[in-house]
Amino acid sequence: MNITVLKFLESRPGRIFISTDSGEVQQLARKIFSTNDNQPSRLIEINGTIAHIDRDWNYLACESLEKTILDFHALSYCHLAVISKSSFGHLAIIRRIYPYQELYLYCDGIKKINNQDDYNQYKYSTC
Repeated sequence: MNITVLKFLESRPGRIFISTDSGEVQQLARKIFSTNDNQPSRLIEINGTIAHIDRDWNYLACESLEKTILDFHALSYCHLAVISKSSFGHLAIIRRIYPYQELYLYCDGIKKINNQDDYNQYKYSTC
């Protein structure tokens, strides 16, 4: 598992929200962003079934839809975002007042995205 994004977020201050369709990534994020003293965890989580609704067209798709919608909404309120080259992350970020402020794309490393042209230069098939 590639942990480039988690390491990047670990170096940044503040609370962390991760929307993922990987239970393994979520477990690792819990471990990395938990605190040992009586401080609250840096990780903000939305409970629910983790699934990729495009791929899991069985009961998981319906069961995970609520979490997916809440994740989408929460992502649109993040001050800093690292997204993959996907409609889910991109559309959530476009909802922000300043969509390209503190926006990064994970595509063979972490790339700073300053505008739509920066985002468009990376093709879906290569990221």
